[in-house]
Amino acid sequence: TQINQWGQEVYTKVNNPTLTIYTPAASNRNQTAVLILPGGGYTILAANHEGQDIAKAFNGIGVNAFVLKYRLPNDTCMFNKEWVPFIDAQAAMKWIRDHASEYGINPDKIGVIGFSAGGHLASTLATQYQLNLNDQGSRTNAKPNFAILGYPVISMEDAIGHAGSRIKLIGKDAVAATRDQFSSHLQVSRFTPPT
Repeated sequence: TQINQWGQEVYTKVNNPTLTIYTPAASNRNQTAVLILPGGGYTILAANHEGQDIAKAFNGIGVNAFVLKYRLPNDTCMFNKEWVPFIDAQAAMKWIRDHASEYGINPDKIGVIGFSAGGHLASTLATQYQLNLNDQGSRTNAKPNFAILGYPVISMEDAIGHAGSRIKLIGKDAVAATRDQFSSHLQVSRFTPPT
């Protein structure tokens, strides 16, 4: 559902994820792509200033941009709601890599950028890309080659996490193992891409 909030276009209910493609001028392409994940506390998606505006800025420097309108966690219609946004982000990364040649993209130059809760989703993809939750037979690597985190929610811990994002994603009474699983700062390894 699309609404206007604070003069911005936002989405409050997303049942079907979509990927909107922004391509730079052919004369300006540099073979790089970025998957853009808008934020909104896992309650809304800030589609303008953390989505299409960012895409247009990347196009200006020759980067292909893909804005993902991912499904927002919803207890009323989802099983394992905490993984649904990740599944959408992982599927989008695989789709971009599978279609790289169509857009003049080097498949080794595909990154992810996210803001706020979208930054959390980007960091989850960057640190846990190997969890092949929705492969549908795909062998495509979902690992971003780089990650950019804009004011991200980086933890689900009580003392430092954003309570609204945590409650919406994993619930108020999530067990410690779940909080740790979705605390990206605890999931960093030597395999995490440059961030």
